[in-house]
Amino acid sequence: TINGSKISPENFQAKRNIGYLPQYPQLPKWITPIEILTYAASLHQLSSAHEKINNELQYWDCESYQRKPLILCSHGMQK
Repeated sequence: TINGSKISPENFQAKRNIGYLPQYPQLPKWITPIEILTYAASLHQLSSAHEKINNELQYWDCESYQRKPLILCSHGMQK
C-alpha cells in the first residue's frame, strides 16, 4: 500500500504516487529537458503545465539547461 491505497494494475491514482529513476536513462540524446517535461506533463494532464514546468526549472536552478540536448548535459543533470 502507498498512502493507504492498495497498489494494483487498476489503481491508477495510487500508481501516480510512485516515481522511477533508472540508473541509465534510455532517452534519445537529442531530446531536450523542456521537451521531456512537456511530454510528461501532457501524459499526466497537468493543468497550467507550462507554469508548473517553469517553476520547477527555476526551483532546481535548471533554466539554462532546458533547451540543451541531453547529450550536452552531465549524467546527473540528465537524471
